[in-house]
Amino acid sequence: MSLTVLRITATPRAAAAPAPGQAVAPAPEIYNVAGSTLLALVADVVAPAWTSETAGNGNSEESPITGLDSPKGWQRAINALQASREQWIRVAGKLVRKAPGKYYMNEVGVEGRGIEETGGPTYNQLRGVRRATGLSDGAFATAVRHALEGHGSDQVGVAGMAAALFLAEPRRNRRSFLINLMLLDFLENQVTYGAGKTFSWDSVLWRDDFGGADQKQYTFSTGVSNLEAHQRGGKLPMSHTFAARDGEAALPAPPSTGLPVLYTNAEQEKEATIVIRWLMLALRRAVPQHVVGGARALGTGAGWGPNAAKAPDVTYDLAYDGLQQGGGPGFQYWDAATGNASFPALVKSKIGEVLRSRNTGFAKRQL
Repeated sequence: MSLTVLRITATPRAAAAPAPGQAVAPAPEIYNVAGSTLLALVADVVAPAWTSETAGNGNSEESPITGLDSPKGWQRAINALQASREQWIRVAGKLVRKAPGKYYMNEVGVEGRGIEETGGPTYNQLRGVRRATGLSDGAFATAVRHALEGHGSDQVGVAGMAAALFLAEPRRNRRSFLINLMLLDFLENQVTYGAGKTFSWDSVLWRDDFGGADQKQYTFSTGVSNLEAHQRGGKLPMSHTFAARDGEAALPAPPSTGLPVLYTNAEQEKEATIVIRWLMLALRRAVPQHVVGGARALGTGAGWGPNAAKAPDVTYDLAYDGLQQGGGPGFQYWDAATGNASFPALVKSKIGEVLRSRNTGFAKRQL
């Protein structure tokens, strides 16, 4: 199920009944943040943290790009990748070859169907390599995370998967660096979604069909499209045909009141769904409280809303959930990306804080 809106509910904590004539605590306030707004925040988090440094050229097997043991190290390697050239990178103690003319990543020694034609395995082929390891989804995700941290791995397929997700994809779309770390959290924590489904490498990497059907109908800002499996791909945003082109499309502005959130293409919709789901889980584990009143007021000077200044020392508990589409009469969106004064500064700050913490380290995030 695609999620398009992060809904934040601020509920005043129950207190003793007010005496006659005293102010009553305000009703819960709801803030609907469109996924496109959150993707803009992701871009804002990724851009300033991205190093401008470049690793070596990786011209040969004898002089591969090295130093991939931290976010900065991986970013240096990403910056060094050039589409036209064959390049070599050392990942998890193994050599990975980047195909000339493309960004396919081929772990040396891993044979895969069609490698001769493409220069490296497709996601469908990587899915087969992972299946052949016999490892559980969580165990393979842990192995990939260890590879990101610079640890060697004897497990076939780990280096190639790490290179595909954290070199090739961020080279084509920088948001992928942070978003693919979120996907790794889902896989390692065995996060569930929909009707009892669990994130798996099979569902993340590729799609064979739509429950037996060849096509499925999706609604985008450009209209209704019937997509084939390869045009939708797996839950990995960059896994489908022409995903790199889709990732370059401009993000839509938050919709007007009462309108649903629609994306330009499947890549943006999949990114937004991942970010919303990850924030729901991450923020629930470290829920900030918002206290309005006197010198302890947080966020904007006016607190949460029009009634906040009239109700000093009110503690709000925050809850987060995701919505599909959204919209409907009176359904309003809050534009955190442009600093809309109505959007609670504390929540915007908290979202930015947890996004930055995911972007600047490889440690597993408990969800």
